[in-house]
Amino acid sequence: MMEKALAIELSANMAIFRRGYTTTSTLTYIVPPKTTVEGLLAAMVGKDFDTYYEMLNDSRIAIVVTAPIRTVMITQNLLFGKSGQETVDINTLPRRTQVTFQYLMAPRYRIYFYDSGPFYDELKNMLKNGSSYYTPYLGSAHCIATVRYLGEASVSEMSPDGHVDIHSILPLDIASASSLDLDTAFRQGLRVIREDSSSAMNNERVVQHYSPLLIAQPPPGRNASYPVPIRISSGRYWKVSTVSPVLMDENVIFF
Repeated sequence: MMEKALAIELSANMAIFRRGYTTTSTLTYIVPPKTTVEGLLAAMVGKDFDTYYEMLNDSRIAIVVTAPIRTVMITQNLLFGKSGQETVDINTLPRRTQVTFQYLMAPRYRIYFYDSGPFYDELKNMLKNGSSYYTPYLGSAHCIATVRYLGEASVSEMSPDGHVDIHSILPLDIASASSLDLDTAFRQGLRVIREDSSSAMNNERVVQHYSPLLIAQPPPGRNASYPVPIRISSGRYWKVSTVSPVLMDENVIFF
């Protein structure tokens, strides 16, 4: 039974979480997929590449967007490196190309993480010590991440008594569309964005499950405080009570 969770802030100057449903897409998700978050946390603990997906299949996370979502298109020079040789001289490569990538600018997320296995304590110790086995990054190696440990939070599972504001993104696997108070959201001018991203993989990096996610954002051009809540009227959610003086209690949904 989940009664606690690690509270972690992830931020970077730039990030890119490439949409994986094509082999050529350079567009980004606006929130990191669950498998991306698991990979970052596993890298901090020092788990080998492609060895942790099945180990963390029972882990649970909640993602809170804590900064405006801003994107920019950047054209990058790429080298064609398929030569069939073990070493490549970049000065003699026959082709070069320019590709436009979509990046997130100054993203920031609050992650609540829970796992019932020994990984939880391993990660907690690394976070408390401010250490990391591998360098954390947000989606691409040149997007170095800042990881801030906010403390261990108390978590209580709840059921709505009337309407409840949810501060995290909403996984529709847990919060059904019928439970959402979209009328209020639209009257407030909120933008409600849907993304379908990977939430479970096996060790061969084959996606086992995609989760449909809803992200609430303020109206275009309007300043707003973050996170931007969205209301539900049924289902289940978790009340997070933190011991950190910089955080207030939040209602989130784990997936």
